[in-house]
Amino acid sequence: MTSACRTIHTMACLLFGLVGMSASSVSFAMHANAGALAEQSQYVCDSVSAGRAIDYETHFSAEFKKAVPKAALDSILAKVRRQYGPCQGWYFKQKRNDHSGRILTRHAKNKELRFSLAVDPSTSVITGLMALGEANRVPQFSSLKQAANAWQALVRAHAPAEEPQPDTGKESANAIASLLISTGKNDLLAINPEAKHALGSAFKLWVLMALDEKIRHGELHWHTEVPIKEHYKSLPSGEMHKLPEGTLVSIKQLAQNMISISDNTATDHLIHLLGRKNIEQFLLTHRLTRFDNQPLLTTRELFLIRAMYSDKQAGRWQQGNRREREKMLTNLPALNLSALLLKLAYWRQPKHIQRIEWFASPREMCNSLLRFEQTASATAKAILALNTPLLPVEQEPLAYAGFKGGSEPGVLQLNYLLKPARGEPYCVVMGLNNTQKLIDENAAFGTAEGLLKVFLESIGQPNNSEKSSRARKRGKS
Repeated sequence: MTSACRTIHTMACLLFGLVGMSASSVSFAMHANAGALAEQSQYVCDSVSAGRAIDYETHFSAEFKKAVPKAALDSILAKVRRQYGPCQGWYFKQKRNDHSGRILTRHAKNKELRFSLAVDPSTSVITGLMALGEANRVPQFSSLKQAANAWQALVRAHAPAEEPQPDTGKESANAIASLLISTGKNDLLAINPEAKHALGSAFKLWVLMALDEKIRHGELHWHTEVPIKEHYKSLPSGEMHKLPEGTLVSIKQLAQNMISISDNTATDHLIHLLGRKNIEQFLLTHRLTRFDNQPLLTTRELFLIRAMYSDKQAGRWQQGNRREREKMLTNLPALNLSALLLKLAYWRQPKHIQRIEWFASPREMCNSLLRFEQTASATAKAILALNTPLLPVEQEPLAYAGFKGGSEPGVLQLNYLLKPARGEPYCVVMGLNNTQKLIDENAAFGTAEGLLKVFLESIGQPNNSEKSSRARKRGKS
């Protein structure tokens, strides 16, 4: 249930859009003005500067203006300006192509803010603008081992005290970090690779895989349109909950939104389209059943559970069989999204994350990614590659990069499929679970970015695979 944007310190999360055209759906014309993204990046910087008026009509698409009124945009930019000061400059953090990318804006006291930006390939107006929070402080690691130690330290620093706990029916104290970098045959790095982890939205990889299998078998088609249904809508992240009931959306667009912006409404429509039990059978076929994911929850169901379940009810779920759990799901209230959002207003701490969630071990997620690389269609691979955060702009050692992560209070999961230009593909699976305390996501993202950097540097070196193989034989990996 990854949020599409991150809290900027004490300020509410700034979600400007990704309306009309999102990074997941735009078909970019390569012959169009290549400088449009840079020009609009400068405009975003200027808009945050004091005394600069927003030329709203000229710079934004009709769809954006319909979704985000000028007064709302003025208010949000004013809050950014008050907290961080005017923009002093900007640069590209990740440029997907000539019309979509991520920028960093520089502010006083060496602060930097991250923005995702998309422009129309023909008119050059802004179609999507999203504030992603303060930029991570990226540590510089000299080795993968040093990066791995830093990743483990993220939970050691925030782990609850390991003291005997009376049986109160509450979830036991537990904090764990996991890390697996592997080709499937050889592990370059493995920390708690078999441990049970709550995944958050990372489970959506399985939905994409099950969908792609149905399409490859001719049972469904990417271009088939399905109607948006009110009772399938879920809370953000995402945009599709805003669509009127009956709006026709292609299966491909649902899948693109599910992966690129972790759209929960798109995910739930695909789960209902495929059938819950069919996805469970897919997991069974691919030996992804070691941890309890039955019945496979929709995101809406998990939101309702987080809003409604007491510790006692969570315990009943954990101890219940499938029939008992299905009855519990049937008894969940049919709240509309506004009422559900109110119920979740105070959900700010980890809640039942080791009892009710989507679960896998790092090894299982790695196997899923590597199986995807072997079997997925070109369309599915393009979808998984739509949003690859934290990777450097220039990914010279890589022929392919795909990603699906997930988060909720107490959960952070970052799963990458990375294929070097030469050699075997790797999974890079990073997980953090803490049942008692929030995860420091800024520190985690910075550590993950530094880890990815040192990993890519290592696979870009000549004869690295031979060195890694020799190291493993010596027991030093």
